[in-house]
Order: sequence, then structure tokens, then C-alpha cells
Amino acid sequence: MSHTKHHSRDEDYLRGSDSLPAVNGGYITVYLEDAELYIASVPSFNLMAEKHRDSVVENTEEFMDKDENEYVINIWSSNVGVDWDLEIYPKDEKARFALLKRIRIEYESNPY
Repeated sequence: MSHTKHHSRDEDYLRGSDSLPAVNGGYITVYLEDAELYIASVPSFNLMAEKHRDSVVENTEEFMDKDENEYVINIWSSNVGVDWDLEIYPKDEKARFALLKRIRIEYESNPY
């Protein structure tokens, strides 16, 4: 299970981070209420990098729920941990914040 240090919501994004570096990659599961909505890949960071900025590897994935709300998840993996943000593009713009409150994200690193 995740050791998430930071998890915040505003009206456009759901952001999070974890101080556990993804040495062997991992995955982020996005839940809509209690149902699994999507699984995104967390890349391994650049193990050969000498500096933090050179260790960052990014992954961006797009997906949609059954109600045609669209999502974009951006994931940054580095030697100091994993950061992500989830952008929401609801079918009904008035429902953005209500939809955002129904979402939960879990990060899991691969153990080997």
C-alpha cells in the first residue's frame, strides 16, 4: 500500500506524491467511489542519473469513465519518489467538483 505523503484536491486537479521511489516501477489505481476506474503505469526513474533533475521519468495516460467523463493522469518518477496529478474533464462542467470528491488514488510500487 502507498505511503502517500501529500494528497490534495482543488477544483481542477487531484494531486499526490509518495516518498518511496519506484525503483522497479509500479502502478497507480484510480477509483471512482469503490470501483476500480483505471490502472496507470508508474515508470522506474533513471537509475543512472547523477542529479535529481536527470532522474525524472514522466508518463501521461488518458482514459474515460462510463459516463464519458475524461481524465488525464501525469506521473513523474524520480530518485526522491513519485508525484502525480489527475486532471478531470467532466461531460457536465457543473459536476467537476462533485466528481473530483468521488475519486480516490492509490500508489503501489513493484516489490522486485
